[in-house]
Amino acid sequence: MEAGAAQGVQTCNFATQIPANRLDPTATFFMQTFPLPNHIDTTGSCPLASGGGVSICNNFLGTVASSQDVSNFSIKIDHAWSSKSQYFFEWLYSPGNYNNYRVP
Repeated sequence: MEAGAAQGVQTCNFATQIPANRLDPTATFFMQTFPLPNHIDTTGSCPLASGGGVSICNNFLGTVASSQDVSNFSIKIDHAWSSKSQYFFEWLYSPGNYNNYRVP
């Protein structure tokens, strides 16, 4: 008899793979939508897995680029009605447009 079985306590599962019936279907869906690694770190600073044949720093390198378009526009008006009455108005407009696009 396993330890804890007499009191109805389940023992730990020391398997190297989680049984499929224990996985959440929603989490499984999202994990299947992640892209597989397609980039291997060739700098030599990446350690190998315990077996020694697989680098653990494999990662996904996508073909997405980005750009930021900035246009600045400003208006300033100074007006002096008298030596004691001076006014100014300033309006600054700086719209930022940040684009992500896929590179063919």
